[in-house]
Amino acid sequence: MAATVAVGQQGKSREIVEMMERRKLDVLCLQETKWKGSKARDLGAGYKLYYHGENGARNGVGVVVRGMHTNGVLEVRRITDRIMRSYAPQVGDERVIGKYGYGARNGEGQAIVDFAHHTAMAVINTFYSKRESHKVTYTSGGRRTQIDYILCRRVHLKEGRGCKVNPGENVAKQHHVVIGKIKLTGRRRREVKAKPIIKW
Repeated sequence: MAATVAVGQQGKSREIVEMMERRKLDVLCLQETKWKGSKARDLGAGYKLYYHGENGARNGVGVVVRGMHTNGVLEVRRITDRIMRSYAPQVGDERVIGKYGYGARNGEGQAIVDFAHHTAMAVINTFYSKRESHKVTYTSGGRRTQIDYILCRRVHLKEGRGCKVNPGENVAKQHHVVIGKIKLTGRRRREVKAKPIIKW
C-alpha cells in the first residue's frame, strides 16, 4: 500500500504506526517524505522506516517495515529521491510465526523461529490479533517486549482457540502470564491385554 505523507511532520510517524496496526499492514511504501539523507529510523512499536531524500523540502521516498520482518531486510538501495529498492528473501517463516508478533526480532527471537522450523512447531502467540497490552510479556524501566512464547505442533495449529497475555497476573516482577487455548481431541483408547509374567 502506498501513501502520500510528509512523515517529517510532528506526530505523523505515530499516525503511520497506528494506521499500520489498525489495517494490519506489514509493509507500507511512502512518498513525499521530505527527509534528507539515506538512513533507517525506528518509529516505535517495532516499526522501522528506511528512507532516502536528496532535498528536505520536496520529494523523498521510504518504506516502513513491521518489526518481525525487519531482520529479513538484507539490503536497501536508494536509487533516487523517488525510487528505492529493498531485498528480503522468502525463508518460509510464515509457516511457524504469524503476523501478529510484537517488536523487532533479535537473535534470541530468531533462535525460537529456527527451533520451530527444525521441530515442525509454530509460535501460537503470533497467530492471533490482540491489543498491545495482550502481546507484551515483559516490562522493565519503560521497556516493553515479547520474549515469552507458547509453541505447539504446526499440524495442531488449527486447533488453537486463542493466545494472549494477562497483564494483571505476574509470575515474576516483570514477566506477565501468557495464556494459550487449544482444543485437544482425545484418541480412542486401544485395549491392551496384559501378558502373564512367568517366573522360573
